[in-house]
Amino acid sequence: MEDTIKEILGDILGLEQSAIEDSASSKTLPGWDSIKHVEIVSAVEQEFDILLSIEDIENMGSFREIVSAVRSHKA
Repeated sequence: MEDTIKEILGDILGLEQSAIEDSASSKTLPGWDSIKHVEIVSAVEQEFDILLSIEDIENMGSFREIVSAVRSHKA
């Protein structure tokens, strides 16, 4: 799952997956703005067949927070 999320981030932000560290966030990854955030949310929902809550979406400002949101819906 983590590799898939890194792949999604890389595809949307135009970065190599290897450049996305576990500590990556909207503050550390270039290009992660509000428009890209919506694209990330949509891609994550489609990839994992989940529907994220508004709270999840607002809190998904880092790689780890995205992983946590997906895990909470797949549990």
